[in-house]
Amino acid sequence: MTGQKTFSPAWGKGVSITAGAAATDSLIDDNSLNGSGSSSVVITNTGTDLAYVRVSRSDDVKDATAADYLIMPQAQVSLTKFRDNDTLSVIAPSGAPVIYAIRGEGF
Repeated sequence: MTGQKTFSPAWGKGVSITAGAAATDSLIDDNSLNGSGSSSVVITNTGTDLAYVRVSRSDDVKDATAADYLIMPQAQVSLTKFRDNDTLSVIAPSGAPVIYAIRGEGF
């Protein structure tokens, strides 16, 4: 087995987003547009409703839809991202779960 790099969070850079029927966008990586952003984001759905997420650039935000990445209720995922992607968009077609996200490196 090859070595896996454990997730190393950007301490103090976490955000919380209350998802809803309309997409909500939040800046998650303030260093991305200068080329030194993080390569991963850990996302936690603390609610009891489905949430969908999409990561994009703040100068070309793409709102999340129900066709994007599904975050199950009470679940946590680690996603890789392009270093220049600095915005997280979240939508929850029913309900209003709180979504926590923190950028960093590794998985």
